[in-house]
Amino acid sequence: MDALSSVLLDIHLKQANFATIQLTSDYRLEPLVPKQTMVFYIVISGELKLQLRDSELPANTGDMLMMPQGLAPAIICGSGERVQKLDLSQFTTSTSLHHVGAGTPCAQLLIAWCEYDQGMARPLLSALPEVLPERPVGDDGLPVIFAKVSEQMGLGSMIHSEILRLGLAYLAVEVRSERLGQATMLNRLCSMLMVECLREHIEGLSEESTSWLMALKDRHLAKAISALHSDPAHNWTISSLAEIAGMSRSSFAERFRQIMDDTPLGYLTDYRLRIAARYLRLGQYSVGQISALVGYASDSTFSQAFKRAYGLSPMQFRKSLADD
Repeated sequence: MDALSSVLLDIHLKQANFATIQLTSDYRLEPLVPKQTMVFYIVISGELKLQLRDSELPANTGDMLMMPQGLAPAIICGSGERVQKLDLSQFTTSTSLHHVGAGTPCAQLLIAWCEYDQGMARPLLSALPEVLPERPVGDDGLPVIFAKVSEQMGLGSMIHSEILRLGLAYLAVEVRSERLGQATMLNRLCSMLMVECLREHIEGLSEESTSWLMALKDRHLAKAISALHSDPAHNWTISSLAEIAGMSRSSFAERFRQIMDDTPLGYLTDYRLRIAARYLRLGQYSVGQISALVGYASDSTFSQAFKRAYGLSPMQFRKSLADD
């Protein structure tokens, strides 16, 4: 399994929920997005504007943005004189059309949001921009926040544009249908669009980037990261990881430190403890079982490492969750 796929498995995305919204002229919709979600805004038809902080940005049929950290821009049709708030948590996987206003329709929008494991997703989310695809600056000096699926600049952009074009076209057809398995199909399509946005971002990182995501496209480090994620309980050493990476021990350790801003074994420790915290939250295993599952030889060693990272012993951490 490649390194990005391994990282994506770790964030434990839950099934997406959807709201399909028909907006009429002169409405400003202010959505309330559930916490700890990744959110997609996809224009199925029509024209609208999204207000993100101080910018009002136009969006037309086939435009999409992904907000990994769950931002909720205001959605404006026409002048936006009338304001309506909408709590998205009232929606489930139903794709029944929700009407905002009773006038002339101006746009149809699909908002999809997926919950994730915050602890496991922390390193990935901290390395991503607020909006994907990233926002190049247009001729007018304003950020362009949408994926324009018609753009084709070079082979890489052509592939990216074609995947988005096909995915969004398929999604638009599915939204309008009432076929069996619709929710599952929409969930799969949103997952596909998420992966495409993430890999486009990672593939586009410059060599000067300081993001640890650079390691996922490094042909040496990616192999080692994939191995760590595939078997975190294994008794990994720098030498064994260097061998998988196809590098000398010293070159591997230095390259890992430069890109990841951590040592290989420091990264492994952090990863193991994030898995342990997830197990503690789920309540499926005893502390002793968790210790073994994440690769610690003794419960006391595990407890000490966990307390250094989280400020609480595993038992105290579990109790704090029960008290919330």
